[in-house]
Amino acid sequence: MPLLHSLDLSNTSTKSLPPSISMLVLLHTFRLKGCELLMELPPQIGELGMLEEFDLEGTELMYLPKGIVQLISLKCFRVSFCGCANHYEESKQMDSIIPTKVLSKLSELNELSIDVNPDADQWDVDVWDANVKEILNELSSLQKLKILRLYLPSVESLQQLR
Repeated sequence: MPLLHSLDLSNTSTKSLPPSISMLVLLHTFRLKGCELLMELPPQIGELGMLEEFDLEGTELMYLPKGIVQLISLKCFRVSFCGCANHYEESKQMDSIIPTKVLSKLSELNELSIDVNPDADQWDVDVWDANVKEILNELSSLQKLKILRLYLPSVESLQQLR
């Protein structure tokens, strides 16, 4: 299906995406909303360079792969993270749940939603607070961003918005 422009796998029992997802190079819209079993994206996701809308709302990922930085055509990006994301970060010694210097490269973004479940038993507010500070620093360079949905864990984070 190399000519596919839109793919909606929302609310399915998808556990993983195959590396061959990268063959859908003309994909403009990819929806994976509410896929409760999907927790990771393959690194090849970055090869979908024409992608303009990537909706993962309600699909609680552990982290974003660094390949996201290649999605330079993204205009709308919605992502959700699970409570275990902080523990994954610690166990893999990752820089961040969202790799550093990724969001700032998505210069076409006009809508960004980053959702977390702060009530999850495993959620560490301090780790997320550090992530939010880095996210806000990166977002300051996005000139086209008009809509931002972001869980802010503290008043100090809110003060960083300008």
